[in-house]
Amino acid sequence: MRSPHPETSARLPQWIEEIVASICRPYGARYEIDYQRGVPTVQNAPELSQLIELAAQEAWGYERVQVYPSHR
Repeated sequence: MRSPHPETSARLPQWIEEIVASICRPYGARYEIDYQRGVPTVQNAPELSQLIELAAQEAWGYERVQVYPSHR
């Protein structure tokens, strides 16, 4: 899994563990998670992101393109 924010990436293993445990617990199921960090957080170049945004708006219409703000 990747995230645009280092803080979120750091919490992902715990969140996954909590979700899996909450699903397995009522059924008495066992689980094993092998979470391996392999890629850094997402760092998109602003100028390329804008180019993709404009192309998507042209292709699918402005109202169908959702852009999430950067939180740097």
